[in-house]
Amino acid sequence: MAIRSSKRWPDQLPEKFALHENPRNTVRTRKVILHSFPVGDVEDPFFYASLPIQEWRATEKGQWCMEHCEGEIYFCSSPNPETFGYHVALQGEMTEQNFTFFKLKWP
Repeated sequence: MAIRSSKRWPDQLPEKFALHENPRNTVRTRKVILHSFPVGDVEDPFFYASLPIQEWRATEKGQWCMEHCEGEIYFCSSPNPETFGYHVALQGEMTEQNFTFFKLKWP
């Protein structure tokens, strides 16, 4: 499973506890911010975000998320005016059971 990029940053991050019904099936999922990190003032934030994403994928948390997320994991980046850099967030959808396990294991 690959992590894809979302070039467009939404007005705000999705609600961590918002329930979404997937039209393809009847499984109720939750949109979750799986990991987030800052990137400095660089010319190409997508290029500089790739190494921390690959390092996250190699961790136990990243392996588990890649295995248990519904659909694809994607990342969004937005300018961070406080640091004159960028903020990157990895997001995915999980079933309620996987979401509960995720929050208990990695608070």
